[in-house]
Amino acid sequence: MFKQLSLFSDIPKIGQKIYTVYADKAMQGIVTKIDYKYIYFKLKNGITGHGSINNLGISIFKSKEEANLEGYL
Repeated sequence: MFKQLSLFSDIPKIGQKIYTVYADKAMQGIVTKIDYKYIYFKLKNGITGHGSINNLGISIFKSKEEANLEGYL
């Protein structure tokens, strides 16, 4: 689960599919860039965003189900 991204083994690779919550629903995206602090992604609807590696920003998930659960909380 990418919600807690403190371990390097949990950080996704460039080009990997991820999910995040956008407008209260799960949205699929692709990782486009990773630097020392952020994971950047582009969602299927064309919107770009980033999540903090230490989980202070947008939550990033491996599965649509995990993202949907977060959207309902």
